[in-house]
Amino acid sequence: MRLTRREKHLSFTAAAFVAAWVLYAFLAAPALARIKTLQRVIPENTAALRDLKIRSGEYLALRERFNTVQRQIADQPEDFNLMAFLEKLTEQCQLTDHVLSMKQQSQQLDELYMESTVIIEFQDITFERLVIDLLAGLDSAPAPLRIKTLNIAKKPSSNSLINASIHISNLCPN
Repeated sequence: MRLTRREKHLSFTAAAFVAAWVLYAFLAAPALARIKTLQRVIPENTAALRDLKIRSGEYLALRERFNTVQRQIADQPEDFNLMAFLEKLTEQCQLTDHVLSMKQQSQQLDELYMESTVIIEFQDITFERLVIDLLAGLDSAPAPLRIKTLNIAKKPSSNSLINASIHISNLCPN
């Protein structure tokens, strides 16, 4: 079969058009769609990675703090008594006249740890003596102590005196 020059030209043009369409349909269109998807997904994943790095840093800091507390609890003297320590501290700070009451409570947290809490109520004490003497003295404890609550009420009859209640706790191993 013989084709005229015009038919040959039309056949080549149609073949080129079909080839271009096949190339576009099977190569260019999927590649463009993939690029568009990546342009959307990469910033999302970058933000997620940044958030993951931040959370990882927070986790590592918490883990280090947890290990430090575990070491402190393990290193505290076995015969440490929170009530006795606080009684001695109030005597050293000359605050025994201001102590209204001292109560100790113990609570089993799990099979490994027990929490001992002492509630001290002070009456007619200055804020400076409470903070500088007592709270600064808590740093000298041979065991890790935690102030759970500190309630301060100003005495209406005096500008410089307060009443205070402080809850001090200590974790100790079983």
